[in-house]
This record gives sequence, structure tokens and C-alpha cells, in this order.
Amino acid sequence: TGSDRTVWVQFINALGGGICQISEDVQSVQPPYIVALFLARASLHVSNPLHPMFAPLHNYISLKSALNLTTVPEFLALFHSSDVNYRVHRHFILEVLRDGMKQKDDFEISHKNVIYKILLSFYSSVIADKKSKLLILEIVESSVKIPEAAPLLVSSYGILSWLEQIIQQLKPGDEHVNAILHILASLWNTLVNSSSSSKNNLFSDVSHHTLLLLLDLFTKFNLNMSPKELDIFLGTVYKVLSLQNFAKVVDAMTFTHMTSILHFSKEILGSNEDCEDLLRFGYQFYKLSSEDVKEKDDFVLARYNFRRLTIEWLNQTRKSD
Repeated sequence: TGSDRTVWVQFINALGGGICQISEDVQSVQPPYIVALFLARASLHVSNPLHPMFAPLHNYISLKSALNLTTVPEFLALFHSSDVNYRVHRHFILEVLRDGMKQKDDFEISHKNVIYKILLSFYSSVIADKKSKLLILEIVESSVKIPEAAPLLVSSYGILSWLEQIIQQLKPGDEHVNAILHILASLWNTLVNSSSSSKNNLFSDVSHHTLLLLLDLFTKFNLNMSPKELDIFLGTVYKVLSLQNFAKVVDAMTFTHMTSILHFSKEILGSNEDCEDLLRFGYQFYKLSSEDVKEKDDFVLARYNFRRLTIEWLNQTRKSD
């Protein structure tokens, strides 16, 4: 229709104006993925007047001669929407942030626009709905996978202390438990693989705190947990434990913790007699083979990681004797 054509012409002109503001060499301009994703999803709704996102996105496009491609479009307007469909608006922009957080540029424009401060504060507010909270956790998970973002989220935003407060308020089996587990696993993997010059200093500060958070989170698990999620937990605890100072390990992770993890794992994975024997008799004559995990089955992987964890814990505690 004529009105659709007008909207699309305005959209293209505004996009072109935004690109020209960045550089005269149009072909060299690569807007952050998060901005491109917003514009792609906006284009799906601006021709459908019945969609709840039509009005705010139509206004955004029609009122601008040039789109700002160096910021997260309409974040504040959609996140703090006062419209009757305010939750749809908020969830839309949160989903854009979650799915668009891919690389350094995406993190930097979010950091520059104080988005993390807003999200972390909002999570604990009484007006935060459950879906928004889950989306915020998923945004954090996407962010900690970015090498440049993970150290800053730890040092400047206190992400571990923020997670600690959340864990304390969770009930066993809460759907946010798995989201937090994924954040801790992704954060640790990113820090371990980081080439940052501050890596060693960060490990000394973060590793002990991460181990404590994982053990606290364990108390929120329930028997509906999948073997895959249990494998992520066991594998992450093993990785943190293997780089921990053994004196702190003894203080943080006791025999009681290990037996509790053993009993819980048995409920999910079935019999785990070899780990029981390891805890009872030690590992001097036990040989762990990577052949055990060739099948790549979640049950097999989880059992393998628990054996690795048990041996590493025994090794760490033996060093402290």
C-alpha cells in the first residue's frame, strides 16, 4: 500500500543518513550487530499496525532523518515504556540485547549507555517481572562470553556479588538456577581463555568467589535437573578447583560438600560406585582415561567429570595435609 511504501522509504532514508553520519565511505560501515539486529526485527513490525511493537517502532523510524547507529536504539524508551503493552516493549529490547550481544562493539555501546547498571538494578526491583529477570540473566550470559566484557563485568560491575545476592533468594528448582549456572560456566571459560595482562590478578580474586557461588548454587538444585546441566556444574567446579590455591579449597569445599554432590549425582545419573570408592579409599591406584567420554553422551560426560572432580579434590586436600 501507499502508507507501507512511505514507511519503507523513510526507513531506508533514515538508515542511509545514519550510515553517512559514521563515514562517507558507506561500504566500509559495519554497525554493531546489536544495532543491525534491532533494525532487522523492527522491519518485521513496522508494516503491521496490529502488532504491539508497531507504534513505538513506527514513531522511531518516521520521526528521524538519520538513525543513530552508535547506540542501542530506543533502549530507554522501550525499557521504561508507559504504554499498556509496556512488557511487550521491554521484552522486545531485552531480547535484542540478549541475541545481539556477540562481540566487543556490542558490549561497548551497551557499557557506554549505562545499560548494565540499569539492568542489574532493575533485576532486584519489585516491578521486575519473571520473564524480564530471566532475559537479564541471559544478557549477562551473552556478555560474559565476550573476552573484553568479562573482566570489566567482574571488576567494575561486581557481577559475582550481584549473582550471590540472587542465589540467596532463589528457591530449589527455580528456572533461574540454570541461567546462573550457565553464567558462571561461561564467565570462567572466558577468563581462563583470556589473553588479558590482568588475567593472573583476576584469577586470584575471582576463583575462590566463583567456587563458593557454585557450591551455594548447588543447594538450589532439584532432581528435575538434566544430566547435561549437571555435567556443566561438575565440569565447571573441576575447572575452578584445578586452578585454586589448595588451602582455600580445603576451607571452601569440604568432604561434606563432596558427599552431598555424590548423593545428588546418584539420583540423576544412577550408580556411581567408582566415585564412592575414590572418596573412601583414595585414588592412588585409579587411572582416569579419556576413552570414557568418546560416546559424548550427557550421562557419560557427567560421570566422567565427577570422577575428574573427585580426583582433583582428593589431590588438593592431600597437598594441604
